[in-house]
This record gives sequence, structure tokens and C-alpha cells, in this order.
Amino acid sequence: MGFDSMAPVHHLLDKYVGLYRNKDREGYEEMFGLFERWLNSDVPLAGQIFREMIEELFRHNRLLENRLEVGGQRVDLRDITCPILNVIGEYDDVVHPEASRPLAEAVGSQDAQTLYFPTGHMGMAVSTLAHKQIWPQIGAWLKERDCARGH
Repeated sequence: MGFDSMAPVHHLLDKYVGLYRNKDREGYEEMFGLFERWLNSDVPLAGQIFREMIEELFRHNRLLENRLEVGGQRVDLRDITCPILNVIGEYDDVVHPEASRPLAEAVGSQDAQTLYFPTGHMGMAVSTLAHKQIWPQIGAWLKERDCARGH
């Protein structure tokens, strides 16, 4: 319901207009159905966890400020020293780009890179752009680091 409330017109109308407009595109209707089933298959997030996430992460920004506690231990992003690839959708309305941009500078990794793509949240995973550009670049980034370790 949280995602639906962020863009009610889209979730109630626009996506079906898109389905109609793309009815002749091969595979579009099938992908639309699969995507809808996936969207509606989430396990509900417990109310208390949702409230804590909103308070701790969004309202007070405790993760970026290294003041977030999980299981009684403080999370310090500078302790993350493995390679980091931060992939940002410039039109993401679920994880706003400004919320993601600071990650590469906040972690302790010497190998932190950020990639930007002109798409939204779901477009990062399932769009034509994702299949043609995003996933190949992520794969190349992973392969480069895998080979660097001799694997």
C-alpha cells in the first residue's frame, strides 16, 4: 500500500493505459502480468519495523550519519571495505537519487563507484534499458573484480 500511495494515479490508471498502448508489442502483456503478480506477492512489512525504518533511516538519516543501531550494534558505513557499486535511477521515486548519491563517499571502500541511468525504480530492473545497458555494465563491473582476485 505504501508504494500505491506514492503514485496513486499511476497505480490505478496510468499503467493500464500503458498496457493498452503496448498491446501489440510482443511479450508486453505477458511481462505486465508477471510484473503485477510479483508486485502483489510481497510479504507485508510489520508495522513496527516500517515505523522504525521511517524514523531511523528517513527522518533522522541515522545510517548515513553512522548512528543507526541494529541488534544493539552501531552500523558504521566506513566499516564497509569491499568493492561497492551504487546503481542509481535518475527518476527513481522509491529510492530518491539524492538518498543514494552519498553512499560511495560514505563507505570505507577504496573501490566505490556510482552509475547513473535515466530511468525509474522498476526500470532499473526490467526495462529495455536495463537489459541493454544496466545489467551488462553491472556484469562487467563484477567480472572485472572477480578476475582481479584470480577467480
